[in-house]
Amino acid sequence: MRAWLVLSLLLSSVACAGDVKLPPGTKLPPQPREWIAPAVDLTPPSAPARWTGGWTRGRPLPVPLAGHKVLAVGDRLYVIGGATGRDALGMRDTWSAAVGKDGSLGAWKRLVPLPSPAAFGAAVFARGRIYWLGGSSREGMQLLYDKVWSAGVKPGGGLTDWREERALPDKLQHHAATVLGDVLYVVGGFNGSEYTDLVRYAAVNTDGSLGSWKEATGRYAHRVGRTSLQAVGGALFVTGGLWSDSQGEHITSLVLKGVPGPDGDVKTWEDMGGLKIASRSLRFSLAEEAGASDGEFVYAFGGRDPDALGVPTVQASWFNPRKGVLTRWQNGPDLPLYGVKGAPQSARVYNSAAVVTADHAYVLGGYLYVRELTPEVWVMRLAPYREPSWLKSRK
Repeated sequence: MRAWLVLSLLLSSVACAGDVKLPPGTKLPPQPREWIAPAVDLTPPSAPARWTGGWTRGRPLPVPLAGHKVLAVGDRLYVIGGATGRDALGMRDTWSAAVGKDGSLGAWKRLVPLPSPAAFGAAVFARGRIYWLGGSSREGMQLLYDKVWSAGVKPGGGLTDWREERALPDKLQHHAATVLGDVLYVVGGFNGSEYTDLVRYAAVNTDGSLGSWKEATGRYAHRVGRTSLQAVGGALFVTGGLWSDSQGEHITSLVLKGVPGPDGDVKTWEDMGGLKIASRSLRFSLAEEAGASDGEFVYAFGGRDPDALGVPTVQASWFNPRKGVLTRWQNGPDLPLYGVKGAPQSARVYNSAAVVTADHAYVLGGYLYVRELTPEVWVMRLAPYREPSWLKSRK
């Protein structure tokens, strides 16, 4: 006890009096592991993010929305589903706007509505068709869907009538979906009683119909939802999200990678060293962010932090094709806040939708702060992609 007291006094002296030498042979006690900061991966250098000066205000959505999805098809944006109004009711409306060469949006046009009101589902584009998967009739657990609907995109930008496709194996909301090759993947989601760690996939046939749903061999690391799933470089990346495990529910910063085999199955999920290399995870824990990809970078816009508050964060991570991993995340200009007198100058937004197309990033709608719906659309012009010189030299 006396030795520990002496050591404590000596350490206090160092803090108060400057450079004080410890007696010869004195050793510090073992340090707890959580005191040791994880390493930061600084090599190889990642490509610089495509950020420019900041965000401008785009043409707002026709109605305030959250829990909707946006897809870029050709020179148009398509907004599908979402919750609106004081009661956060799901809506059937689908909307489209043309993207100008300067990134501006044309007038929003109402298209063929969904068969039922739906929000907090997932949407993808494959083989000339837009797909909406699952969701619920309003925020909460009211009337969850296992339905999958698809509509063809017409040459002029309109949609055909929605048709019912092969249903999901479970009713789901807050799941994530993407297409890699001609295979549609669905990760996690809430089934009405719990989040799931299942990964499902189905082939998208040439006629746009879906093959049988299969369960991937590799389950996700945790029961997960309210996350983002992107396909880049032949791999699947799940970014942040809400994890549910034996310790309860918590928001994570980890980014996990899965590589499908030739048959479409995903055997395992890896964290790319994110438990040891701090920069391979998001800058902080994040869920309900709007995810996007341009084929070179994975993006995260807004979201909720562990305090359940919306955040204005903008982050991008470059995919290293030589190592097959996402590199350190690079912060961009925060999302701005328009038209709210006396409010902070950043938009703390979550459950919005985002897409990167035509050298512009778009973030549409969402919840501000706690539950304030917004129709705002934020637009940023992106700089040209600059491949690292060390990568060019090795080709």
